[in-house]
Amino acid sequence: MCHTAPNLLRALLSHLSKAISEYIIYQVESGAHCIQIFDSWGGQLPPDMWEQWSKPYIMEIVNVVRSKCPKTPLVLYINENGGLFERMKGTGVDVIGLDWTVDMADGRKRLGNDISVLGNVDPAYLFSPLPAVTGNSKVYGHGKW
Repeated sequence: MCHTAPNLLRALLSHLSKAISEYIIYQVESGAHCIQIFDSWGGQLPPDMWEQWSKPYIMEIVNVVRSKCPKTPLVLYINENGGLFERMKGTGVDVIGLDWTVDMADGRKRLGNDISVLGNVDPAYLFSPLPAVTGNSKVYGHGKW
């Protein structure tokens, strides 16, 4: 659609961004303490296409939510995000979620210490025995919280 009907896609993404923003604000007003924005397919896009077709709409969501809920922490997670870290940081979120293909130390090095990071546990561990889950999970004390 980005090649065949770009104007239609822009209108659709803008409409979705507004609806998502309203829903996030409703969630916060109903008691949510933190919001995670999932760009589940963003890692499938080349970085330049993500900049054009995803980032502006994520930033629109962040800006609208920040205007109404300025103290609510916002997390951005993109599946297969290793090629987008630095770009993700530019969206204005508080936390970048790393997927399991990214080494936490490498993610921290690339993102710097002025943004929090979370994640990177392989979801397949959820089907493992408890010792495997606890043995492969670590808590890192970097970032704002």
